[in-house]
Amino acid sequence: MKKQGNNSDFVKIIYKENGNFDLALRKRRFCNAKEPLLPCKTYAFGTQNNRFYNALIASLLHKRYVYKKSLHNYRLFLVCLSHFYTYFSVVSFCFTVQQKAIYGSLLANRKTVV
Repeated sequence: MKKQGNNSDFVKIIYKENGNFDLALRKRRFCNAKEPLLPCKTYAFGTQNNRFYNALIASLLHKRYVYKKSLHNYRLFLVCLSHFYTYFSVVSFCFTVQQKAIYGSLLANRKTVV
């Protein structure tokens, strides 16, 4: 097996007997390619220290997910807040129109009575 230099990431192309190939992206420091046990089988990746690798990826994704989740909730709050103000501005506008109509009719009736 050739060494890929000092890169932490590399691409390994694995050819099958039928001419198709698989691309496998693996971190070099965590994964080793195993030789196939039978000639009809393809390669399998065995991981060294798999729990540490999974914990590392989970922590990186968790930090990113919480950040995106907080932005999503913030946007949702702003949308709800804008709908709240829009709703109450429409309702208050309707009430002012109704109040003007009521007061206008009362003033008209009062002028005719007085």
